[in-house]
Amino acid sequence: MTVSCTLEIKLKPRAKKDRLICVSAERIELAITALPVDGKANAYLCKLLSTWLRIAQSNIEIIRGGKARIKIIKITGLSPDAVHHKLKALTL
Repeated sequence: MTVSCTLEIKLKPRAKKDRLICVSAERIELAITALPVDGKANAYLCKLLSTWLRIAQSNIEIIRGGKARIKIIKITGLSPDAVHHKLKALTL
C-alpha cells in the first residue's frame, strides 16, 4: 500500500522570492515568484514542492484549485507527518 496525503495550500504568486509563509495542521501558505498565467504557477509549485520535500515531481498532483489560490495537493510517497516535518524544518 502506497503512503499518500492531501494538503491544502494557499498560494501567493508574483512574490519577490520563493518562501514558506506558514505551516499549520490545516493549511500551508507559500509565496512563489511564478506568474499565474497558463498554469506556470501550478507547474512551478509542483517543482518547488518536489525540491523542498525531496521527492519526484510526478508524486505531486493538484487535485482541486487549478485556477484558484487555494489548492488541494496530493503527495504520494510521504505521510502527512513527514511532509509537515520537512516543511517546518525549512522555516527554521
